Amino acid sequence: MIIFLNNYPNAEELKDGYYNRIVFIDNLFTDYLRFYINESSSVDSLSLKPVALNAYQINVPINSFACHEFVCQIFSSVQVVTYLHSIYGINSSFKQSLYKKAKYKIWDVHGVVPEELIMLNQQPISVVNEYNNYEHLAMQESDYIICVTKKMQEHLLNKYFKIQQNKKFIQLPILSIASSQDTFVKTERKIPVVIYSGGVQKWQSVNKMLDWVYNNHTKARILFLVSDVEFIKFSYRNLYLQEFPGELLSLLPKDLDSYYKDADYGLILREDCLVNNVAFPTKLIDYISNGIIPIVDTKNIGDFNELGLQVINYHDEINGFLDSQINEMRELNDKILQQIYNIADSAIVDLQQIMANSYVNNDNFMIVLMDKLCNIHNKFSDVVKQLDRVQNELSSIYNSKSWRITKPLRWLLSLLRN
Repeated sequence: MIIFLNNYPNAEELKDGYYNRIVFIDNLFTDYLRFYINESSSVDSLSLKPVALNAYQINVPINSFACHEFVCQIFSSVQVVTYLHSIYGINSSFKQSLYKKAKYKIWDVHGVVPEELIMLNQQPISVVNEYNNYEHLAMQESDYIICVTKKMQEHLLNKYFKIQQNKKFIQLPILSIASSQDTFVKTERKIPVVIYSGGVQKWQSVNKMLDWVYNNHTKARILFLVSDVEFIKFSYRNLYLQEFPGELLSLLPKDLDSYYKDADYGLILREDCLVNNVAFPTKLIDYISNGIIPIVDTKNIGDFNELGLQVINYHDEINGFLDSQINEMRELNDKILQQIYNIADSAIVDLQQIMANSYVNNDNFMIVLMDKLCNIHNKFSDVVKQLDRVQNELSSIYNSKSWRITKPLRWLLSLLRN
């Protein structure tokens, strides 16, 4: 069976590239029994619910020591493959314990979280150090490490050169729900359509995109497909004292296709920094798979520059290119897209082979066992709550100043007793 150390995404979460990746990986293993671990403050008792074909989500209260021990004991009794989507999946001692006890461990890196936190500059250095520790743990414990780009693999090898032995790296680019290998057909028009599709995180350089829109909205039809429409409206109004001069929508990935097919250019104005140098933006693969020419600030995004991606610099005049030039750029990008799909296909074969070699069929046993044990656990929820209270009280005592001060006295008493 496979354990994923994250929740199974809902419809709203699928607007985020992180959750797109989770669904993409899940679809590779629909024949296997899979459990998603949802450790949450919004649940007060252990529960099990189906979320997809052969897949179940275990909802675990975040502060319940008894529930944590309960789940750890169940999975430690059988051979499991544990799949970690990003180090955010081991930011609790409970999930770290699950990961360490697994027979086989796969870490899908997603992104360089400590460096992202530094870039956002919203957390104290103590939090950054915590995530560096989580990353070190993942690097040390994992049998297989999945990176979206070669640049990400090189970064990890340089950062953790002392613990890279016996680590198997797999390069698996992000192929989103909206990306396609179909041949694109673009309609020639006098006014081009310029699209932005994605989030509003700091590394997306939102203000730079809005500046481009302000300077070019009379030369193109502007379409923003974003996770937070109100943020874009507010930001543009705050910067330029006028309403956003384009169309703003928030859509699920499955609804993006028609908008992509209508677009000529796509904004991706990420800056030249480590977070972007190792990344594989979902929107970039969506753009080139739909014949959209990227408008960039830097070419140094993931491996795309080395692959020869054809782009337009955001300082260039978008109407300054001949149709023949644009069509040639599309054809070259289509060849790059095929390279990316070949890399992905090879990685998927490797990953499926790893899973086939590691997987032990405990399916029926585990479904029945988990269902029965969850029922038993909930019947005795009062006892569990009492145990949790005792555990919390003991933790408070052990962490108290008086307990630390009286340590020498306890040591002396133990000597006298002996």
